[in-house]
Amino acid sequence: MNAPPAFGALLEEFEVGVHTYVPDRSLQQSQVAAAHARLDEEAFEAAWAEGRMMTSEQAIQYALEQVAAPKQAAAEANPAGLSAREAEVLRLVAGGLTNAEVAEKLFLSSRTVDWHLGTIYRKLGSHSRTEAVRFAAEHDLL
Repeated sequence: MNAPPAFGALLEEFEVGVHTYVPDRSLQQSQVAAAHARLDEEAFEAAWAEGRMMTSEQAIQYALEQVAAPKQAAAEANPAGLSAREAEVLRLVAGGLTNAEVAEKLFLSSRTVDWHLGTIYRKLGSHSRTEAVRFAAEHDLL
């Protein structure tokens, strides 16, 4: 299926047992092709896999973040290409909050906070909360 990562996961979820109507599949396919053309094969496959693993809630949250804060501005404002939401999650985690406390403070589910932390770890190349907190301290994110 040629669909943006989050859309592909949502489409699969909706297509279980029903036929999903997509008004302009050619437009959707051209958008996927354009995204694919901007990335090398490995980066596209990684983004596609990440999107397929998102829940509906995570996909919607991700889309809203992209509209609210364009990716270029977020990458310039935060180190390691962290989005504004990822920097906010990292700041709260570095401040000693648990995932559940971060979720409550940001009106998110704990699963969404876990997903954000996984993305943060990947972007930072870290493997633990401690390494991520150290990064936050070194880059004045506290």
